[in-house]
Amino acid sequence: MRLYLLKQKPGPGMSKKMFDSISKQLELNLEYNNLVTPEDYYEKVLGKLMEDPEVVGFNVTIPYKVKIRSDVFADEDVLACGAVNCVRVDHVKRRFFGYNTDWKGIYGPLQSKTIRSAVVAGAGGASRAAIYALEKLNVESIQLFNRTKKSAEEIQEIFPAIKIHSLEDLDQHLNAQNTDLLINTTPLGMNPNPRSCLPVSTKALQKCAIVFDIVYKPLQTKLLTLAKNAGCECINGLEMLIQQHIENVKIWDLPKKEQIIDSFKTFKRAYEVL
Repeated sequence: MRLYLLKQKPGPGMSKKMFDSISKQLELNLEYNNLVTPEDYYEKVLGKLMEDPEVVGFNVTIPYKVKIRSDVFADEDVLACGAVNCVRVDHVKRRFFGYNTDWKGIYGPLQSKTIRSAVVAGAGGASRAAIYALEKLNVESIQLFNRTKKSAEEIQEIFPAIKIHSLEDLDQHLNAQNTDLLINTTPLGMNPNPRSCLPVSTKALQKCAIVFDIVYKPLQTKLLTLAKNAGCECINGLEMLIQQHIENVKIWDLPKKEQIIDSFKTFKRAYEVL
């Protein structure tokens, strides 16, 4: 049985390491591999995934979470936010079924928090999942900051209650008022560029109660280091990654589902202790 992560850029992945460990531990004949796919080969790769009967499903990451929406039969969460991060392959019906489990990975770590106002940085597929999760948490004020206005406006069409701003104005906005949550959905800070960061200062972050960075490579990003120094509660991207994989396993047709899910929960508890 095979699972993949459909991505554009090469590099080692945390998902593969976790699935490899679990497969070995549970003695499963299950592979999880990174599927590096340039945009020119996107359609061909989808065709090969459908033709391989061993492929049970795959995850989707930058930049294909929105692009693949038109190639799948969407569940209610995808219909609501327009982004896909999990696909189940049905070889009998020859269909890709698309799901969004990212939002649950964001919702989970935040559901016990009191959040009335939130700032979201980025306007990609993960941003859509974040805003969807925040609306389910009944957050009253959601501000979206992005470099390009067009991408932000596309998200505003889906979530008309949000306000959009230029990413250049993020520091000024945070300095001007208290914010319950800042969530980074951009790849800023991700390896191989760990020194990159949102344009925010420690002073501005002192106005934020919680900072959630969905980047998990490295686990301690520059943003989270600044946030820690500012006295914020910090949530790293591994929280989201593990929770969405638990939801993915529920979707895919895999053996020993409960044991796999328990193993992911063990990963989560181990990192909570660190």
